[in-house]
Amino acid sequence: MSEIKAAVRKELSKVGENVNKQWLESVIDKYYNPDKYEEKPMTLFRYIQQFIDHAPHRKSKTGKPVCYKQCREYCSTFDHLKKYAESENTEFDFNDIDNTVTNDFFSGFVSFLQKENLAQNTIHKKIQTLKIFLNNATIDGYNTKIKYKTFMLDKEDTDAIYLNEEELQTITDLDLSNNKRLERVRDLFIAACWTGLRYGNWKDIKMENIKLDNKGNLVLHVMQDKTGNKVEIPCHEIVLEILKKYDNQLPIITDQKCRDYLKEIGEIAKLNSDEFITRTKGGIKRTVKYKKWQLIATHTARRSFATNLFDRGVKTYTIMQVTGHKSESAFYRYIRRKPHDYSDDILRIWNKPKMKVVNQ
Repeated sequence: MSEIKAAVRKELSKVGENVNKQWLESVIDKYYNPDKYEEKPMTLFRYIQQFIDHAPHRKSKTGKPVCYKQCREYCSTFDHLKKYAESENTEFDFNDIDNTVTNDFFSGFVSFLQKENLAQNTIHKKIQTLKIFLNNATIDGYNTKIKYKTFMLDKEDTDAIYLNEEELQTITDLDLSNNKRLERVRDLFIAACWTGLRYGNWKDIKMENIKLDNKGNLVLHVMQDKTGNKVEIPCHEIVLEILKKYDNQLPIITDQKCRDYLKEIGEIAKLNSDEFITRTKGGIKRTVKYKKWQLIATHTARRSFATNLFDRGVKTYTIMQVTGHKSESAFYRYIRRKPHDYSDDILRIWNKPKMKVVNQ
């Protein structure tokens, strides 16, 4: 008892006489359970967990709260990191994750993710997310090892498809009046194909965002969720017709349901051309044949918008102002042309009436 009294007196000397019952209970609890009050060093795993716990309250670079999808990616990357640590019978700390000649953490982590049968671009995403954790830990003063920044993993070019204007017309002409579930998704998708917006901004296709410009044209004004860029998109008559159909407010449907239903719609539209997709998964590159309808997703709309305008001869810079791309390299990853498309362009030029040779 005398030892407890001594501990109380010691704590009392620090705070003076302004104490209460809760203070006394905490002092006694601290005496019997000192481990609870011992300040533990910030480890990598503790930091990541705290980062994830606070993620919903963080602001993205656009000033908006971090979205659910990004929070989910944080958790997924941390889960894989913990599994890798378990496989190595260790808990990695900041000192362990440093890209040096003698430290092959990243190579080992990539190899582990390949054994988990993850695709190359999924692994690339995990590495980028891990670097987000490390970047913030460095800013917060917990990490001093910065050679992790030198580790690079190539992102694989995707073979994602696009739909040309003829295919879009085929989908538009489908009579889905007896299937409202598919009809709503079809209309959403077609509106996106003529605006070039990402799925996250489909909700912004509404009349209140459409204004007249100084030439009397209707223009859709949108701030992109992903980048914070403000874009102005000329309103195609098809978009206006779809808005009118839904009383100027398009229905809201989840990304996953849209993906699932779009494949049904593509199959009904008989988009059955063979598409060969090459991807690296589990460290092995494979080429797999699909029917085109199997590959339709929400992002197909944005790729179709960019590619169809490009095929019509619209200048790259002009399309980029509407899509919000900041670099041509990023933009060209959206152009889903095949080699024969480029050769056809050249042949069209060569097949034009030839210039007459000047008489000698």
